[in-house]
Amino acid sequence: MFPVTFGSFGDIVTAAQLASQIVKALSDSCGSSVQYQELIEEVRSLSATLQMAYSAAMNCTSYPRAEDMRTVVDEITLCKFVLARFLNRIHGYQKSLGKGGTGNSWRKIGWSLFKTQEVVEMKAKIAGYKETITLFMVSLTSHSMTRFEDETRRELTRINVSLTCIMEGRFQMPKSVGWTALNGVRIIDALGRDIIVPPELVPTWPDMEYFLKLRFKSCAGSRLVESGYYSLFHQPLTLPINWVPISDVWETLVESGKELVMAIRVNRPFYRTCVVCNVYTRGLNSSSGFCTANLTINAPPTDSPLEKLEESGWKGEVCDDDDGIRYLRHIVIE
Repeated sequence: MFPVTFGSFGDIVTAAQLASQIVKALSDSCGSSVQYQELIEEVRSLSATLQMAYSAAMNCTSYPRAEDMRTVVDEITLCKFVLARFLNRIHGYQKSLGKGGTGNSWRKIGWSLFKTQEVVEMKAKIAGYKETITLFMVSLTSHSMTRFEDETRRELTRINVSLTCIMEGRFQMPKSVGWTALNGVRIIDALGRDIIVPPELVPTWPDMEYFLKLRFKSCAGSRLVESGYYSLFHQPLTLPINWVPISDVWETLVESGKELVMAIRVNRPFYRTCVVCNVYTRGLNSSSGFCTANLTINAPPTDSPLEKLEESGWKGEVCDDDDGIRYLRHIVIE
């Protein structure tokens, strides 16, 4: 903060007013030499500089060191006293002329009050004061800029720390905000997509059906899901739970931490050809995968072509590529 009282600001104002009065008084005289005219300009310039210094000091929120400011304050105080003596001398001479002379006398001979050497010395003093005050304003500006730079650096540091925390939190954030495999139910659908849902979202089997229909809307296998051709299994694919369980049983299946796998049921004869990649494989077990799809075979494989099976009276439903079956990852062949 400013190291002195507000009286220091008053000294600046007083000095500026004195300088302005001196300029007015000296400007009323005429016939002055170049040196006297230069003195008037110096005093006028000092007045303007003092006014700017006052404005800068009043608007400044941070000041240089106390010892540096004390030097400036002392210079301004001395400047005020010098200007006051100079103005008093002018006023005293004007009053003496007023007793027996006129204002014209001052305009004609006012400059004779000051000797040439005195004018030169006065100019030098005023120039010195002006230089000190100018340096004072530069110091205020420089100190304010330094303080602004320091605050900017601190703010940038805070921003960098915040960004670092955000980035760390971003990489550590779970896929499902608020629900994890520990407090939610993990469902791996027939397309291999993984999602964690709160148990409260699927408290009953109809709620689960509605949820799966929404999830497969406009996706591969949507028609099969709409028709109900799917089952839910515990992980790994074991006991199907595609029936409508009673409330208490279903609640045990959707407890927090449980994991369910959804598989599309395909009612078609299986003759050792993968329904996804169409690869022919011999010696297939009852549960095996030809490619990235997980196939569960509930019917014995047959080597009879599909046409012969239809001729023999097979009425099962055949799912073609329009159902998007080639995109499925969990399939039960019945």
